[in-house]
Amino acid sequence: MNGNSFEVEVIDLVDFLRNVGEPVSVLKMDIEGAEVECIESILDSGIHKSIGQILVETHEEIFTDLVDRTRALRERIGHEKIMNIDLSWV
Repeated sequence: MNGNSFEVEVIDLVDFLRNVGEPVSVLKMDIEGAEVECIESILDSGIHKSIGQILVETHEEIFTDLVDRTRALRERIGHEKIMNIDLSWV
């Protein structure tokens, strides 16, 4: 720890979800801009099919470099008719 910063261990969310050992009913994400990369990985892996509901707070209004990727993610979710991911959760 240094001033107002903390050192934390980073894990691969997809690996964690694969190895959790029990069904995941709800996965809630509020991770300040990292949600796009995480959801892309979750979709690419197919692990979203084994999760009841994924609630995501997006932050493209704060991190404007994520606007296009977030839009593409919303389009992908709609195109693939994925019903268990909510990107408008607040």
